[in-house]
Amino acid sequence: MKETLLLIDGSSLAYRSFYAFSNRPLRNSKGMNTSAVYGFVKSLNMVVGEVNPDLIGIAFDLARPTFRHEIFREYKAKRKKMPDELSPQIPIIHDVVEAMGYRILEEEGLEADDIIYTLAEEGEKRGYSVIIFTFDKDLMQVVSENVRILNMRTKGVEWYDPDTVRGKYGVPPEKIPDLLALAGDVSDNIPGIPGVGIKTAAKLIKRYGSLLDMVEHPEIIKEENIRNYIMRSRELVLSSYSLVKLERQEIPFTLEDLRPTEPDKDRLIKIYRELEFFSLLREMGVGESVSVKSGEVRGDVLSVVISGGEKPVFVISDGEYTQVVFDKGEMIDRINKFREIITSDIKELAHAIGFYPENKIYDLGIMDYLIHPNQRGHSLDKLVQR
Repeated sequence: MKETLLLIDGSSLAYRSFYAFSNRPLRNSKGMNTSAVYGFVKSLNMVVGEVNPDLIGIAFDLARPTFRHEIFREYKAKRKKMPDELSPQIPIIHDVVEAMGYRILEEEGLEADDIIYTLAEEGEKRGYSVIIFTFDKDLMQVVSENVRILNMRTKGVEWYDPDTVRGKYGVPPEKIPDLLALAGDVSDNIPGIPGVGIKTAAKLIKRYGSLLDMVEHPEIIKEENIRNYIMRSRELVLSSYSLVKLERQEIPFTLEDLRPTEPDKDRLIKIYRELEFFSLLREMGVGESVSVKSGEVRGDVLSVVISGGEKPVFVISDGEYTQVVFDKGEMIDRINKFREIITSDIKELAHAIGFYPENKIYDLGIMDYLIHPNQRGHSLDKLVQR
């Protein structure tokens, strides 16, 4: 049976995780934004659980120019700099990855895509089943019978093999560079051909074979505006192709470097405790003991006084089971699973949990006001007394 090589686009996953909580960022009690780390770890655990790899490498971009900037100075020039609340989380993500026993892959002058492409090709050549976890369409060009791409989205797991790539983009994996060079990419500032999008690019490739055929023989192109642009801007078109075409690179890693080592559980526990990822600690079998000295109901949030200060806990009930949740990230996950929420004061609940739920909401206080507008007070205490 083939061994499995899992390659992860760490930079892409970190950004995705950060922005997934942009409307309601996770913070620990010190006020630090922990969204990217939490989302990264949850996704990483899910992917590893799904794939069960024998080898694993997690590639990151370095915040420095690459060889692509030598090809096209304006490459990625329009990208915004990394958000201030994300940059401090990247070293923590690195710490977590290393503590898990996985290899971090970075190299001067290269992007994560280049490293992943090179290792994927080497893995396929040596008989591994290769799986790439990424949200970047550039890596679709490496897909083959033995190299697949995995996405995890809200609707579930998505797998890309050659047929799936062809179905989504209209061209086979090996033509993805032609497609992207023709259509361009605003996020990476790749020029492309004006007026040509993904669908038009796919039609052009089907009609004329490849971008290089079009550049070498522009007379075959029937579309006058495209023919004229290619003839006038030949070097720019070829530069676009060079920017998106992935090639094998010299890298200081071997496949054997990607065999996981024993996780450093003490280091992981320390990181998770500092970030207050109590649900992740429980997944590791580490409980948190608290000594409750007193309690007080504030709206729908029960605050308990414990050793070391006051700590909010969240009480969630579906009518049959009642759960006490210490971790805000877990609480958000659980709330989002309910279609309806019953609360005595939605404003106070939203303030306590840090976001306004999008579920269908029944606010008992508002309902009581509509029924008894002349009554004084519509809090939960008053409702119980009536």
